[in-house]
Amino acid sequence: MSERKKLRGVLLGSVFAACLALPSCGGGNEQTSSSDKEETDSQLPTETFDSSSESESSSSSSSSSSSSSSSSEGGGSSGGISVADWDGVIRVYYHSPDGDEAEKAIYVWTESMNGVELEWSGESGSGENHWMYVDVDFSLPAYAGRIAENFYFIIKQRPGSWAGQSSDTLIVLEDFAETGELVDGTRYLYVYAVNGEGSDIDTFVSEKDALGDNIKTATLNEDWRHLDVIGSNAFASLEVYALSPYYYTLSRVEQNEQLDNFLIYDEQFGEGEEYSEISIELPDGADPQTTYRCTATFKSQPDRAKKKYATAYSLYDTDRFISDYTYDGDDLGMTYTPEKTTFKIWAPTTSRAQVYIYDYGTPKSLATSEPDKGRFDQYLAYTLDNLGHGVYGLELEGDLAGKFYSFSLTYDEAAHLSVDPYVKATGINGVRGAILDFDSTDPEGWDEVEFTDIESPSELTIYELHVRDLTSDSTWQSRLGNKRGTYEALVEEGTTYNGVTTGFDHLKELGVNAIQLLPVFDQDNEERTYDVFDDDGALINHVEPEYNWGYNPENYNVPEGSYASDPYDPVSRIKGLKTVIMKFAKNGIRTIMDVVYNHVSSVSGHPFNVFAPRYYFHYSDDGFLQDYTGVNNSVKSERVMARRFIVDSVDWWAEEYKMMGFRFDLMGVLDYDTLREVKDSVFAINEDIVVYGEGWTGGGSIPSGKGADIYNVYSHLGDNGKGSVGVFNDCVRDGLKGNTVWANVIPSTGHFMDSASPSDDAIWNSATMYIGQNRARVQQGLVTPPQMSVNYISCHDNYTLYDQLNYQLHGQLNADKDHLDAIEATIASTATVLSSEGIAFIHAGEEIFRTKLLKRGDEYFDQMVESYGANSDGTSSWIAGDGCPIDSDTWLVRNSYSYGDEVNSFKWDRKYQFKEYYDKYVEAIHDRKQAIEDGYLGHTLEEINAGQVSCFASGGGTPAIGAYFQNESGGTMIALLGGRCGSSVSISIPEAVSKGDYEIVYSSKGREQTSLSVGSSVTLSQYEALILRKA
Repeated sequence: MSERKKLRGVLLGSVFAACLALPSCGGGNEQTSSSDKEETDSQLPTETFDSSSESESSSSSSSSSSSSSSSSEGGGSSGGISVADWDGVIRVYYHSPDGDEAEKAIYVWTESMNGVELEWSGESGSGENHWMYVDVDFSLPAYAGRIAENFYFIIKQRPGSWAGQSSDTLIVLEDFAETGELVDGTRYLYVYAVNGEGSDIDTFVSEKDALGDNIKTATLNEDWRHLDVIGSNAFASLEVYALSPYYYTLSRVEQNEQLDNFLIYDEQFGEGEEYSEISIELPDGADPQTTYRCTATFKSQPDRAKKKYATAYSLYDTDRFISDYTYDGDDLGMTYTPEKTTFKIWAPTTSRAQVYIYDYGTPKSLATSEPDKGRFDQYLAYTLDNLGHGVYGLELEGDLAGKFYSFSLTYDEAAHLSVDPYVKATGINGVRGAILDFDSTDPEGWDEVEFTDIESPSELTIYELHVRDLTSDSTWQSRLGNKRGTYEALVEEGTTYNGVTTGFDHLKELGVNAIQLLPVFDQDNEERTYDVFDDDGALINHVEPEYNWGYNPENYNVPEGSYASDPYDPVSRIKGLKTVIMKFAKNGIRTIMDVVYNHVSSVSGHPFNVFAPRYYFHYSDDGFLQDYTGVNNSVKSERVMARRFIVDSVDWWAEEYKMMGFRFDLMGVLDYDTLREVKDSVFAINEDIVVYGEGWTGGGSIPSGKGADIYNVYSHLGDNGKGSVGVFNDCVRDGLKGNTVWANVIPSTGHFMDSASPSDDAIWNSATMYIGQNRARVQQGLVTPPQMSVNYISCHDNYTLYDQLNYQLHGQLNADKDHLDAIEATIASTATVLSSEGIAFIHAGEEIFRTKLLKRGDEYFDQMVESYGANSDGTSSWIAGDGCPIDSDTWLVRNSYSYGDEVNSFKWDRKYQFKEYYDKYVEAIHDRKQAIEDGYLGHTLEEINAGQVSCFASGGGTPAIGAYFQNESGGTMIALLGGRCGSSVSISIPEAVSKGDYEIVYSSKGREQTSLSVGSSVTLSQYEALILRKA
């Protein structure tokens, strides 16, 4: 979603200072050409452009910034055919040096199109010249209108598997325009792809450039004195040019005239000199901000030169780099005042940095028929000063509020256009930063937002919610004309369905005191809604934002635009989210943000990789992205500036948006030192801000062994006087109902809630939730305080609680039908979570027994079959891992991250249908609140160890567990749970528990009596949660 482009370095168009009305433009007569030197007044634009005549694109290398190429110099060509409004075919040829290209697969996507694995369309050539190719036809209805400037692909080792996949490869259409041709009236572009360094794929405009010997790697040695060049075969010649930042201040003519001045190595290799690896001593030592261009010929092809740019990756972890290129300031990004706007970026390998100032936030490539949506796209370019420590900065005087910006970073003889990682406001699709006064984004009453103090995180009842799900179904009807699935819809009051509350009033009715929003930062997806027409004006496609959970990060400090009433307006998304937070707060609900700093959506064009290639990610020694997340990239938080970004980002959300908590996705991928800094930093902002997360990774442990997994969280992130970091209690989840994984999507049985004779481990793993303990970790010798335990039985991942229990209790063929015992089991198990020490966590929709069914004929099902094809039975590989079949026409979805509103939306008719059971669910939430107020819940570990709280269970596989809780006044509360036991089950009451008459505070089965005499045992109904109190 970043606007990443390769600029040709020439002055185009005329001056548009009057149009832009920048106070420093001087009526447009003070422009400087691209040949002017750096000492030009920084308040004057270095260059002025009209994007309508400029070819803008990004380097066509993959996530590495150093792709191989032929010896032709400069940027891409504008020959061939026009790539504007692309509706033709992109043909990608792929060749593997191992000759196994036919066994592999290709996965393609654009910013506006979800990824799809495609079969090869055909092949050409043979032997060393053999290619497989795929044709992606953007005239087809499924793809029409879903591409602007960029096209992406991954090479997969085999169909249906993500193991060993390549890095994301970015194709900028303009760079391949010269390969284009018209075939029977259809435009074709041709891309030739071969394996590059590590997991990178190198791309070329011709077959002859792609094949043959090449420079495999060119690397600045970690000793800072040598450049190591490795070829695929013996060199015939090798030249190295050290293109310093000064080089980029020269005009193209001056660069060519003075090129020999930058030559630092020139060697010809004669007969008998068979060198394929050369270490070159650098006269002035290594400089990360100098471009080292290596040009070689090979003895196998002495008439064809190949080029590669040296990388600085090996320097990143050296003491010298850490000392010289670490920035300690807290002012990276854009800082606005009415008097001036300051831009400051960290780009340690950049030779030249510019900021582009626009009137509009919509590039022409994203233009629609609506006024001001990309029609006028002029900009002014200003060169930033090198401030040292890898930082470039510039102050522009005057009030620039309402303008937009992006940064152009020059390295490897190409300019890379992107917003910076610290960008805090953007226009459509997050491609351009917005300059604004954040005070203007505050809704009325924002300054009065307050939160009730908490003594401990254990007082929280957290409700996990996706912004879109609550209001995206047809059973939710706006009274105010709000669009479904938006911030405004989320907090609209007064909506009902057949007399039951829906939407925001439903949330208030629940009684939770915290809502965890699935990711609401800017995601790598399409935010526009538009129609695509053919040449005759007939509608061929209607494009809307694709449904996504949000675990595809793009701009971490910007709210997501697809939930805004106007995604083109930077203020709309900010004010919309702040309004949600404010209205939650006014109803006693604090907002917790789900954050995903462990990976990004796509490495190749992400601002992290544009501003510091490879710095922010884990790579193997041989150049392969390391996958600890399941999405083929993992953020390396151990690096100083990566850690600083994460801490700064969390602080931004806490201070500007008043977020009162942060749930870290795949927290085990991040190191615990980073989590400690996060915890300590937000504690200084507000002591009640909570931090917790998933104590695992998506595959393997990070190399340092310091990942914030469950073991290390309990070992290193306890309360040091600045709060603690919490972690999800997977032991409890697995004990109560088990878990499903990608490789085994069928819900198994043998757990407390689904077995008539559960194992002792299932029983005690469940029972210890009452005391806020993670039993499996205690058995490892760890101490697990309750305020660090996030007790849960379901979340957005995997099946809904009701769906899984329904499947476990009634089997595959009946899992699409409603059953009373599954409803009762849902209520009882959740009531147990709510009556336990520690943080209580429930997933949205469980209270209306949410089900996620996908049926043949549903829009999404038909869409996926159209994109992926189908097997003879109508199924397809896209469902694998995401769910399981009930019958030939119905699937139960467990991983609904992109399955659309039809699967994910709240069906409010279910609340109406099951209202009496919904009421029992809500009653358990309110009883938890009362138990906390009365001192029965909220004990410390020391109080639990002193015997004020204790759990117990019936032995011999009997599904019954319980606990007692004592408050400071000497009162006792007993919480009990009966599992799958037939009609009833008896549980023994420990001698330490006071006997006699108890008030029945809660029964999930709705007992008629109000009191119960407690003796040596209590009898429970099947799936009954019972809470008793005695003052």
